[in-house]
Amino acid sequence: MQAGVPVTVLAAGRTYLSQEHDIWVSPAFQLWYRIGESGEVFRGTRCSHTFTPDTAGRLFLAGYLPGEWATRTGGSAVPADAYQRVKGETSVLIVRWAGSPLDGLKRLAAEGDVANLLATEIDRLENPVPQPTGWEYLWFLGPSDSYTMSPNPRGSQTMGQTTGQTIGCYTHHDAAILQRDVSCEFTPDTSLRWVWKVDTLPSPQSEDNALTHDYLSIAVEFDNGQDLTYYWSVNLPPETAFRCPLPNWAARETHLVVRSG
Repeated sequence: MQAGVPVTVLAAGRTYLSQEHDIWVSPAFQLWYRIGESGEVFRGTRCSHTFTPDTAGRLFLAGYLPGEWATRTGGSAVPADAYQRVKGETSVLIVRWAGSPLDGLKRLAAEGDVANLLATEIDRLENPVPQPTGWEYLWFLGPSDSYTMSPNPRGSQTMGQTTGQTIGCYTHHDAAILQRDVSCEFTPDTSLRWVWKVDTLPSPQSEDNALTHDYLSIAVEFDNGQDLTYYWSVNLPPETAFRCPLPNWAARETHLVVRSG
């Protein structure tokens, strides 16, 4: 890669965590990049991604699941043989542009498109999804188009103050965590309050096992790294608590049902 020269990556395929249960992820979540031996890992939000390198270096590609990043330069938190448990394949096309990526994509799309990859990247460049103000994505899960900031005509209470903004979430074959630092006195009277409107729950089955662990939660991460998430379950009764069924999260995350049905 050359510094300052824009690149578009187009990828197709599936990585199966369980072919028997048809559980898979697309390159939008699975495919990560790194430039140079000491660059930081990053990914896009879709199966296409256009970026301009700040520094020159070799472009490395990596598959994410079933692992997790331990360091920002691509150190893995799981042993290499863990990746032998997944199946599937990913095909990648890398385009290095001599001119404007958007103009080039439109010229290519005029000749034909496959699986809307070109149209999707054109849309991403022309209509970027803004990151909610004051929040950032958990670095080792990566960014997402799932969360949006939108007006709330009735207003809502945040930290005792009324705000006219609310965070919307629509997710499809994706996973992401939005976070922000909060500093407040922790006493028996400290409370966490929010208002939510759920149109569709992510999972049709109980979320307490790895195969159906699909959910949306409000979480508190403490200074010791422990994470307590409050969520709306499809059928588990309120006050049900369990450790995360995903191996990489079991040691640090506890789920608590606050609403059901």
